[in-house]
Amino acid sequence: MIIGSTRRVIILVWLILVLATCLSLWVGENQIPVTRIGLATSVVIALALIKIRLVMHYLMEVRTAPLVLRRVLDAWLALAGGAILSIYWLGEA
Repeated sequence: MIIGSTRRVIILVWLILVLATCLSLWVGENQIPVTRIGLATSVVIALALIKIRLVMHYLMEVRTAPLVLRRVLDAWLALAGGAILSIYWLGEA
């Protein structure tokens, strides 16, 4: 059973996820200046990484896990995100 305040937090996180998805769609669809396509792609990837962290910490309840596990997962996400962005930007050279 979900307690009242926890339920509100989950609903708030869900709303943030929906808004981030809409923002990603808007950025992806409205990249009018072709010279800024790399920036638009980076914004969409960054939003995806933020969404992954929200899902991990709130919907998978990692926020209540031991501190070491939380830090390891945050480090993994930062490394994976950094690798994806690096490969994207270095691959265009």
